[in-house]
Amino acid sequence: EIWEENMLAIIGVLYAASLPSCYLIAKGIPTLYQTGKLGQHRYIYQRIYETGLMLDGVMERGGLHIITDVPPAIVPPGQAPAKPQRYVWGRGFLAARKVRLLHASMRAMLLRPELVAAARGSRAFATSSAGALTDPAKPYDRSLGVPINQEDLAYTLLTFGYVIPAGLARWGCRLSADDCESFLHAWRLVGHLMGVRDDLLPRDWAAAGDLVATVKRRQAARCEMGPKLTQSLALFLCDYLPSLLRPTLPALLIRSQLGADAELILPAATPKPGRVLRVLYALTMVLLGCYYWVKRVILSRMPMIAEIVGGAFSTAGDALVESWRDGYDRRPFWIPDTLTGWRLVKGVTHDFKQRLRIWRGKLFTTVIWGTGLVVTGTLALLVAPFFLLAGLTAAWIAGSVAAVIWLAGISVLRVGVARLARSRPVPEVGMHEVPRQRPA
Repeated sequence: EIWEENMLAIIGVLYAASLPSCYLIAKGIPTLYQTGKLGQHRYIYQRIYETGLMLDGVMERGGLHIITDVPPAIVPPGQAPAKPQRYVWGRGFLAARKVRLLHASMRAMLLRPELVAAARGSRAFATSSAGALTDPAKPYDRSLGVPINQEDLAYTLLTFGYVIPAGLARWGCRLSADDCESFLHAWRLVGHLMGVRDDLLPRDWAAAGDLVATVKRRQAARCEMGPKLTQSLALFLCDYLPSLLRPTLPALLIRSQLGADAELILPAATPKPGRVLRVLYALTMVLLGCYYWVKRVILSRMPMIAEIVGGAFSTAGDALVESWRDGYDRRPFWIPDTLTGWRLVKGVTHDFKQRLRIWRGKLFTTVIWGTGLVVTGTLALLVAPFFLLAGLTAAWIAGSVAAVIWLAGISVLRVGVARLARSRPVPEVGMHEVPRQRPA
């Protein structure tokens, strides 16, 4: 429910807090930079797309659920019935297991490049998952510790399980204590599935905050690769933004989430936001805070309205995540053949990339307009009864206008965004050619 009702806000926190928090960890950044496809603009869409798929897989309804063995119909006399075994299943389980395998492969590649080099050239190597491993651009610096080690995994896990609820609170969406614990518990389960040691899976919200703070004290530092990764992330958002907001809004969002830590990862030449943008941002935060207060205090008592709003935001969020999919011939979480390049689908040209960028901009603008109308309409409905002081007619007009604005926003998010999503550009391939997919 948290994911469905707050999907757009969570996507924003993923961009402004979760990913940048990973870039703070000086010893873990080289691994991200060498193997994660996050340092180059041409790869970052597909890379973040897979992150979004994992989020959606873990947090959607049924993404993590328990299945239990059916007990035997007949129990032999004198024998106690066996306790049914319980298992985790769902898209979130599959995503976590796949990412665990990918981590293990990347770790082996970085630490034992000589084994990869010895196997290169064989047909079995080229057609197996091991064939995905290749020499990194330069040898891994072993003084940094084991790549993708337990500390890095535990911290990265908390950039989802802890940083997302904390980031929502910074933007006015304050979850209850029980919701925060439940959110964290779901990601503790993911950590268990991904092989994180139990003693590094915090038992409660307070322990999670302590672990995040401890890792930051040990590792947060400015290094050469951190600003490069942050710059690549900023360019990702810039593809969606109008030109006036591109120079300063990405950094403003990151600073709003990370505070002083943001200066460790922002490029030195990052411009400060102007006064107009700061005022607009502050006003937006006030309006969002008011909206979330109304949602928590009033809409939570109106299940049908809350479901309509949550469904609209969920539809728009799904469309945004899907828009990150790029033009690579790659199944999600599949290990690439090389670290330096992924194969593009036939027909993915510069012209196609430009059309895709324009389409993404239209989709993002539509989502922002729809969200703005829903927030404005909700707040206007709250204010409308005060017009009774000016008479019944004034209150009726105010309420009608507010309802129209609210319904328009819901329509934009549910209908307009869905229509735009269906109009996504497709590569122009030959009549008998189809984009090639690898086996799952």
